[in-house]
Amino acid sequence: MARILVVDDEPVIRELVRETLAVDAHEIRTAATGGEALAAAGEARPDLVLLDVHLPDGPDGIEVCRRLRRGQPTLKVILLTGMRGEETRAAGEHAGACAYLTKPFSPLELIERVEGLLGA
Repeated sequence: MARILVVDDEPVIRELVRETLAVDAHEIRTAATGGEALAAAGEARPDLVLLDVHLPDGPDGIEVCRRLRRGQPTLKVILLTGMRGEETRAAGEHAGACAYLTKPFSPLELIERVEGLLGA
């Protein structure tokens, strides 16, 4: 069982990801903003963060990724985004993201990425 933080400003996406990953008995926490994500990560010390690139009210997903990885260099981060541009992918990789999922994604694709990073 892994501790996973799901960060997305869209409640439907947060719930879809939470329900999909909870099936494998992972401990799931959620956040809707960059500030909430940083606070939740500080409390929960997740093994994996699923992080939307575009977040309201504060740091965006790229900056959140950078800060989380600075404080926990082994943390695994999967960026979620509706954008398909190379600039976003490159910025995420530079910030320390391990993987990238483009919305919309299938639950199966999500599970495969998560299991691949967690070594399941």
